[in-house]
Amino acid sequence: MRILFVTPYPPSRIRVRGYGFLTQLSQEHEVTIVTQCASEQELADVMALRSQGKEVVVVQESKRQAALRSGFALFGSHPLQVAYACSLRFTQAAQNLCSRRSFDVVHVEHLRGIASMEWIAHTHPLVWDAVDCISLLCK
Repeated sequence: MRILFVTPYPPSRIRVRGYGFLTQLSQEHEVTIVTQCASEQELADVMALRSQGKEVVVVQESKRQAALRSGFALFGSHPLQVAYACSLRFTQAAQNLCSRRSFDVVHVEHLRGIASMEWIAHTHPLVWDAVDCISLLCK
């Protein structure tokens, strides 16, 4: 199976949940990761994934950009977590991958991950791994 694994930050041995999924999924399936990176540590995590033979598409996002999006959310109805991560560049990176390749399923991690991927639910089978209790997070 061909899986697009969308995550708002690179899985690593510290961010173990997504890392565990990737480790297991990539044993039997072709997995492409698309992720946002906002720090040197996250770029190092991407390099570690690549050194393991994983394909990773990186969208560089500054923390300043994310903070500005969050600030604008104070005047809207979206939760801060959604506004923080909602990135046009992240959306476009996933759309470009999906237009060039065929994926059997798209796995999206976290509320921050789905923030930019709402469109994908209309075009691909989708597994949204919310991880946290969203209602409590928004509360």
